[in-house]
Amino acid sequence: MKSNGEYIKKKKLRPRRRLSQNFLTDQKVAARIADAMEITPGELVFEIGAGKGFLTEYILERGAKVLAVDKDRRMIGLLKKKFPKDSRIDIVYADVLNMPERYFPRKKSILAGNLPYGISHPLIFWILDGRERWRHAVIMLQREVAQRVCAEPGKKGRCALSVQVQLQCQPSYLFEVKPTAFYPRPKVTSAVVRLDFPSLHTEIETGEIFRYIVGAAFTRKRKTISNNLRAIPGVSVGEVEQVLREADIEPKQRAEQLSIKQFAVLAQTARRVWGAGLGGPDPADRFEDPRPGD
Repeated sequence: MKSNGEYIKKKKLRPRRRLSQNFLTDQKVAARIADAMEITPGELVFEIGAGKGFLTEYILERGAKVLAVDKDRRMIGLLKKKFPKDSRIDIVYADVLNMPERYFPRKKSILAGNLPYGISHPLIFWILDGRERWRHAVIMLQREVAQRVCAEPGKKGRCALSVQVQLQCQPSYLFEVKPTAFYPRPKVTSAVVRLDFPSLHTEIETGEIFRYIVGAAFTRKRKTISNNLRAIPGVSVGEVEQVLREADIEPKQRAEQLSIKQFAVLAQTARRVWGAGLGGPDPADRFEDPRPGD
């Protein structure tokens, strides 16, 4: 398969920094990503940021139909020239975060994309919010963000983002991608993650108290769960000790050590002991952990 690197390097198609564009140029990596999608011939793949169609070619080779979406008009023109008479691909100029409902497939499809580092968190939550649309998703992220998404209790990178993602899907850390696989080369390593739906925690009831407790627990990652909960306005030391004791959680544990089920028990216990009216600033405002690279 012929590489399109020479086209990218033309002045008029130089990657735009404001769009966080880093184009994949490694054929082996593209093939691995396409294989990870486990495409059934005739199945639809919804591709975010199709760019110059490098990954698109590998997806089509595996028998898929493709809905290729990009917000760069230059890439739309290139895609139309590259696939001029291919009925297997529809090309759409749109920002997926604000895309009209009529453009979405009517049946479940596979989602794929090299997510721009600058907006990876909003895109992750956009994928999760639309989880009923996807059979599964295979996405590329900055390695540190991928580690957070997939981190199990006690593992490196475990944070509030880990809890939020794993509540809604089953993430798998597939493989890492070196900067040399892109043009221009990013300053960080990337990683490919697969999100399978539904999650393993569909039975867990979540709500404002759950989000509040998780947000408070991760406010200061180096502090114990006890110290972080004590910082909640209007809650006494004795009440924190009571909740942790009744929830069977060791006060010296840190938030990253707790499972989602433990957080659910903690939230239920807090609701019963403290009531629903927890006052003060909402630590759950930081729940999405929007600080890539931390």
